[in-house]
Amino acid sequence: MEGSSSTIARKTWELENSILTVDSPDSTSDNIFYYDDTSQTRFQQEKPWENDPHYFKRVKISALALLKMVVHARSGGTIEIMGLMQG
Repeated sequence: MEGSSSTIARKTWELENSILTVDSPDSTSDNIFYYDDTSQTRFQQEKPWENDPHYFKRVKISALALLKMVVHARSGGTIEIMGLMQG
């Protein structure tokens, strides 16, 4: 019974948070890891998010990054500092 309740909880969480599972990676999914120094420098100088607070609509993070964020949030003390994540 325990396995089914955890499966239901996970599926519910995935649906509520619009989680998409990538079954078979292809070459196009690896494009997010390509770093173009010129375009990144231009993007950081233009700062389009300063004029449009809704500029960023989606975020892609790895399972390990999510795990680290959750562990950090759970272990936080009386003061938590929010910072910029980039990478």
